[in-house]
Amino acid sequence: YEKNIQKKIELIKKLQQECQQRNDMFHVGDCLVAIGQIQFGNGQYADAFENLLAADDIFKKIGYENVPMMGKYLHDFALDYFFFRDYEKAVAYMKEAIKLPKYNNNLDVQQYNTLGVSYLKLNQLDSAYVYLDIAHKKAIEYKNDIWIGLTAGSIGEVLFRKGEYQKALEYFSEDCRINSNSYSVDIQQNAAVNMAKVHLKLGDLTKARHYLLLTSNSFPKPETNTFGIQQQLEQAKRNYYEVSHEYYLKINDYKTALQYADSLHIAEKIRDSKYNALVVEKASGQLELLQSKMELQIYEKDKK
Repeated sequence: YEKNIQKKIELIKKLQQECQQRNDMFHVGDCLVAIGQIQFGNGQYADAFENLLAADDIFKKIGYENVPMMGKYLHDFALDYFFFRDYEKAVAYMKEAIKLPKYNNNLDVQQYNTLGVSYLKLNQLDSAYVYLDIAHKKAIEYKNDIWIGLTAGSIGEVLFRKGEYQKALEYFSEDCRINSNSYSVDIQQNAAVNMAKVHLKLGDLTKARHYLLLTSNSFPKPETNTFGIQQQLEQAKRNYYEVSHEYYLKINDYKTALQYADSLHIAEKIRDSKYNALVVEKASGQLELLQSKMELQIYEKDKK
């Protein structure tokens, strides 16, 4: 319940030291995960990854199967790498997670969904379809409407990229029906813009325009404090610009098409600038940690 992040970390570090003294390595790892995830949420990415990887080393020695929360931990590790677009590592951790007993129904769906979306990001469409189909079936089994819609939308995207537009429309329609009034603006936007782009490919300009108008009605987007959520909102907006550009090209309104192309270009530059800054921050932070460790080792050696 501690609100101050640094105080919270210090409290957990104190507990970690107590566990270390008792050689209770399971709970040392538990503390490292807790600290790492707090740091990650606070944007301290280098520190976060150092603690999370240290925890992972401990749990590997204990054996993943002997750690009750391991499925959840691996799931979170995968999402952290997904955030930094390291989709191969996200896949590796999530594949380990699904080998273990499920943590709960929601994460059971999300794990297969993240696997599918990671493969989609890697443009491995067949693998993406396999895992997204499992996620969709699990969502139906658990009667989780939000996940039914989200997984349907992701399957629709796989089929869309394969050029199977009529099949994609079926899945996009399911997502739109369920999530058109979602509490998350980015989910609403993606559901509508997916309908617009597939109708555009199928040659129905009237329906494409209808769904683009629905998408634009969701703007302006709300401000959020979490970069991960902001990432999703900005991606939804870029999708809107891209499909709008294609729509206005189709109706030969080149002036408006150019305006949307400019908006898309600016949005992509902002995204890349933010992402590159994060990567540089993470890398420089890791370098500082490495240098500090080396200096400490030299100091300890000199003392001897």
